[in-house]
Amino acid sequence: MPPGTSEERLVLLRATPFGKMPDEALAKLSRLMELQEIAAGRILCREGENEGRFCIVAEGLLKAYRILPPAREITVFLLRPKESFGFLPLLDAGPFPMNVQAVLPSKVLILRRQAFLDLLRETPDFSRVLMEHLAGRLRECVDRLGVVTSQGAASRTAQALLSLALPTGDGDGSTVATLPVSQVELARTLGVAPENLSRALARLAKEGFIARAGRRRFRIPSMDRLRVLAEER
Repeated sequence: MPPGTSEERLVLLRATPFGKMPDEALAKLSRLMELQEIAAGRILCREGENEGRFCIVAEGLLKAYRILPPAREITVFLLRPKESFGFLPLLDAGPFPMNVQAVLPSKVLILRRQAFLDLLRETPDFSRVLMEHLAGRLRECVDRLGVVTSQGAASRTAQALLSLALPTGDGDGSTVATLPVSQVELARTLGVAPENLSRALARLAKEGFIARAGRRRFRIPSMDRLRVLAEER
């Protein structure tokens, strides 16, 4: 069921870092959040907008991207269910730093800035968990910078496939990774040239790390083996 009722929003929030809050504080946060349905292709946030809001993905898939000269679109990251975005304009009331667009039909829980400020004043548990969450996101950015500067295309591709992998349900322990965007967009997200991504996928297939299973779909016979490649520097 879509997370439209208060109880359903609570279920979603318990699976996020805010699930650490006491029940009373979590229930208050749930009541203040709005549910918005986003059609595929629709832009939820535009770079430069000044409307502060914090969002948690409930269903679907979104992408955050920037437009760089000359009209080059760079996908910064993909947003899956239970992931969040929008902290910067929420905290400093400044403009949104990038565009966010739905790749698939999606549902997003939204906390507006005034409700956020009220929570900060009235709910110390929210402030504590928020700081922990922001510290974790900062560590992720530092780790990602290390990956971008030290890993080759094959390792970055392996990491991307691992993050997209889901069990096939065939009973053989294998998994399938489905690319939610084109290979060109994925290459931009990984910080590699599209031709290098193509070569990396070809290498992974040749060496048995993956096997093509349809358009944008790759079967992964061994997650452990792929993880070893993903950790190579």
